[in-house]
Amino acid sequence: MRFLSFIILLVLGLVAGFFLAPFEEESVRNYLIGFPNADAELHGLRPWAVVALCLVPALGALWYSLASILDRYLFRKTLIAFLITTFGFLLLFVLMDFQDSMSDLTKAANPKKFLPTYYAVLLSQTVVLLLPFTILLGLLYSLGQLSASREIIAFTQTGRGIFRLLRPLVVLGILLSLTSFFLNFHIAPWARGYREALLKSASKGETEQASNVMHHNPVDRRLWFIGGFPYDLSGNSPLVDVQISTRNPDGSLKSRLKSPQVTWDRETGDWIFSKPTRLLVQSEPTADYEKNLPEPLILSDWPETPSQLIQEGLDARYLGIPGIQDWLRNNPDRNTFLSRSFESQYHYRWAQPWLCLVTVLLAAPLGISFARRGRGGTVAVAVILSGLMLFCAEVFLAFGDSGRIPAIPAAWATNGIFLLVALALIQRRLKGRPIFQTIRKCFGS
Repeated sequence: MRFLSFIILLVLGLVAGFFLAPFEEESVRNYLIGFPNADAELHGLRPWAVVALCLVPALGALWYSLASILDRYLFRKTLIAFLITTFGFLLLFVLMDFQDSMSDLTKAANPKKFLPTYYAVLLSQTVVLLLPFTILLGLLYSLGQLSASREIIAFTQTGRGIFRLLRPLVVLGILLSLTSFFLNFHIAPWARGYREALLKSASKGETEQASNVMHHNPVDRRLWFIGGFPYDLSGNSPLVDVQISTRNPDGSLKSRLKSPQVTWDRETGDWIFSKPTRLLVQSEPTADYEKNLPEPLILSDWPETPSQLIQEGLDARYLGIPGIQDWLRNNPDRNTFLSRSFESQYHYRWAQPWLCLVTVLLAAPLGISFARRGRGGTVAVAVILSGLMLFCAEVFLAFGDSGRIPAIPAAWATNGIFLLVALALIQRRLKGRPIFQTIRKCFGS
């Protein structure tokens, strides 16, 4: 049955999506409790991104079912090589990470529960990083095999050109870009930060979303210093190692309140300080600790919320599109370093997934060969170009963070530059001109 694979993957995708989506919906609800000013509609797309991610294989199977025999053959050969390469790299990455993190992983209180969670988080972030590399190697291998067996020549002699040969490869690149985008929407950036928090929690027992955060309230002249923020900002988990300095209108220190654990009641807006100590400064240099403080100390007239306090401590690298959008809306000033970093990362979330498609267009003309001689030169060129592409992505992003170039060019420049390189390589392959020899002449070797 021609559509059997599509039906099977569609059913499996729907089952997986409807199994995982409720967990993401619960995560969104908890997030909106801790961040009441967040864009609820945008965060509401997170469960749908999970469902869409689960349906990407079914989309590929649908195209495969409708494609011609030749397209299916090329698609299948490349997909098998890509899956083998991806599995091998993931296995190698997991083994290397296990060796590096073994000392932290063994401290987990419940390893049977901790290890599956940790490696599910690890793989979620790793897949996005590895996709450009694995599709590059998979393409070079599959096209190399087809070239060595003279199947590429037989294909072109039927009257079909190189563009026709590229069609199933481009489809695979688009599917991988969609996979990367749905992961990059929230899961992969969040997993990158949560992995580090899990490693710390193996010994401490509590995951931290941010640490050593300062927040200044100029209206009430309060300076907060928070040692650690939990991932749950709904009020169920405490802020740790909190120190609050209050100043007089002339700028002199008025008091300093310390507490090892502080919780926020989202129903009443009260701040609850556990084991508090408060230093009162009557006149410089006279200072004394306030006596008979209640345990716990409850303050009801402070307008700060955990979502406001954590803004300066959030890392754009660990936020998806909805989280970065919330931060940019709450911090409209675009002249600060943090704002430029968040804006560059926001546009990069949209640009990064399409590096998979650009990699396909780069590797295809270099992987196709009509000559009998060795192909080591073109393979080396493909690897070097892909490495340069990923290097340029980091460099342009750093320029965007520093404000040297605007955020949108910083995020999309790599895609545009290497897309032009790929189109130039495809044009030379269409005209039958050698690629590796031309590059050697350009460098004078």
